[in-house]
Amino acid sequence: MDNQSARSTTDIIERIQLATSRLRKVLGENRVSEKTHMYEITTFESNTKVSAIVFPETSQEVSQCIKIANEFKVSVYPVSGGKNYGLGSTVPNVSNSIILDLKLLNKIYDYNEALAHVTLEAGVSFKQLEQFLEDQGGKMIMDSIGSTPQASIIGNTVERGHGMGLYADRLDNVCAMQVVLPNGSIINTGFARYSENKVAKLSKWGLGPALDAIFTQSSFGIVTSLTMWLKPKPKYFQSIIIHAPSDEKMSFMIDKFRQMRLHGLNVSMRIFNDYRLVAFNNQYYRLKQESQDYLTQDDIDKIKPEGTGKWIGIGGLYSYSQLHARAEKEFIINSLKDHDLVIDIIDKEEADSRGERNPSVKEELDFFYYKSSFTGYTTDKAINMCYWRVPQNIPNQKDIHEDECGLFWYCPSIPCTGEDASIAVNKIKEISYKHSLEPNIGFLFISERALDITGAICFDKCNLEESKRAAQCHDEILESLCELGYPPYRLGIQSMQLFDKTEASSMDVLKKIKATLDPNNVLSSKRYNTF
Repeated sequence: MDNQSARSTTDIIERIQLATSRLRKVLGENRVSEKTHMYEITTFESNTKVSAIVFPETSQEVSQCIKIANEFKVSVYPVSGGKNYGLGSTVPNVSNSIILDLKLLNKIYDYNEALAHVTLEAGVSFKQLEQFLEDQGGKMIMDSIGSTPQASIIGNTVERGHGMGLYADRLDNVCAMQVVLPNGSIINTGFARYSENKVAKLSKWGLGPALDAIFTQSSFGIVTSLTMWLKPKPKYFQSIIIHAPSDEKMSFMIDKFRQMRLHGLNVSMRIFNDYRLVAFNNQYYRLKQESQDYLTQDDIDKIKPEGTGKWIGIGGLYSYSQLHARAEKEFIINSLKDHDLVIDIIDKEEADSRGERNPSVKEELDFFYYKSSFTGYTTDKAINMCYWRVPQNIPNQKDIHEDECGLFWYCPSIPCTGEDASIAVNKIKEISYKHSLEPNIGFLFISERALDITGAICFDKCNLEESKRAAQCHDEILESLCELGYPPYRLGIQSMQLFDKTEASSMDVLKKIKATLDPNNVLSSKRYNTF
């Protein structure tokens, strides 16, 4: 380190010390911590260092923290649930940041059953809201998540994460954000900008320029609360399970469900391959041969349960009445039959009957029907997948970070066509096998027109050589899919450089917004910006 760099580092440390001293006076000693270790851990190698953690309880306290950061020109990095697994967790993009942990902003209020909405703060988890809605009588449901129940709803929303049901495009179904700007000002979006109005939580955009989206995947502000739209608990829900024997049949299934949704059928669908299914319930070290670097498709075919397809679709059908439910079930079956697909559509009568005949399937029926994530319930079953290459048993109390799970997510968006899905899958398989890793692939119908790919690279984080291969595989998949016209819809701290692919004119506008709102560059430096 040269003298200038040493002086700069010393200056940063001094400013951080002054800032944390001031923060202790504002928040109290017990809400400022220098126990940073767990905030520096993610599911892949990272050398980023955190300086301190603060725990505000209100938007006003978040504002005070931001004003102090500006005074001393120190970087702050907000997190809420910290469950951004495979994309960075709580680790900032730059070292020497102070973490603003928003977990104490955990209030739920303004629940309105008639108009189907609820307002919540940044620290509220999916599990917390699930329990809240049950406590209100269980008449309304949220759109759930395919990841840990402890993830923050607002954290997932501002990263443009997706849900499971008809409100899968989460950002499309929230409004009335309260935002702390990088200068400490507090603003509201949409009609919430106007006092004494009755539609702030009912109508998304408000009057004039709409600001909501610029506070997602950005460093332009901290969303501390928002209103989330709900749906009535469906009376005539049916669970859909489909097994497709080949990539060709998977493509057919995608095209058919696109057509159904375009024509107005209320159906949601996720599709994933058999590698992912096996990873939910098994671990690599138990299955591989001694000299084997990865499991081939032939290996997976021998391992997976009999009757399992190469691709598995699970979804929900939401009908208005019993007559609609029967007709729509028949319509789906007729649309898909004679194409070697195994189709199972379960309604309440069928679920009850199976449970009575065979009580041992209770857990399976809970997952697929009674407590389905397609009807607002949460589950941590998918977390098992993160342990795929961990060389010891999955513990009863899972902790992805302490258990040193290795995981990268890659998240491209593709047109909702079977042809595009096949092109993406072939490229992902080619690159995964090249790096001796399993292609763990899923698709979500984010809309009638686009599919979100949720690609997982699971690896042994304690194996340096395997970790290096996983990072190379991740980078090559994203770059290759970009070249094919399939850009990512979400980035992790390991892939922010791909944001540079933004056209120059748009990047110039973003730079100007950042410079105006955050002239001292204190908020989430280098996150969804490289300027």
